[in-house]
Amino acid sequence: MGPTTQTMTTKLRQLLDDDGAVSPVIGVILMVAITVILAAVIGTFVLGLGDQVSQTAPQTTISVDSTSSDSVTFKHGGGDPIAFSDLEIKLAGNTVTFSPTSGTPDWSTAETLQIGASTSWSGGTFGDLGASSVPSLSASTQYTATFIDQPSGQIIAEKDFETSA
Repeated sequence: MGPTTQTMTTKLRQLLDDDGAVSPVIGVILMVAITVILAAVIGTFVLGLGDQVSQTAPQTTISVDSTSSDSVTFKHGGGDPIAFSDLEIKLAGNTVTFSPTSGTPDWSTAETLQIGASTSWSGGTFGDLGASSVPSLSASTQYTATFIDQPSGQIIAEKDFETSA
């Protein structure tokens, strides 16, 4: 080996042994990764996707107040009021929805909601609620009513009952 080859070998060893710039490069890569992750999290909330995570159904107690041979009366036993425009009731194979014709009525504490052959709401007139798909109930039959908050898709309450004979 001549002096040129030996010099090149020495320089190559120095190049391979020199790791002084490795730590700053790894530091920069980690900083960029953290910045990208933070930007993604903040972007999710800014674009409104974070709102969906925090959307919850009203916290309400609903009970079966009474039954007849062709209807059931539910009672709002306390908690958050439920906007009828946000309420959906699955009962007897039907999905009862409400499209209030005036204002935005709420179902509040101690008010009753009767569904079936005779349909009424103790807080106002039922016709103003624009109820659709109200089922016909049969005497001496077991039913389950599921109350769903439409905006969140969450179940508010589920009640089993049997109509009278």
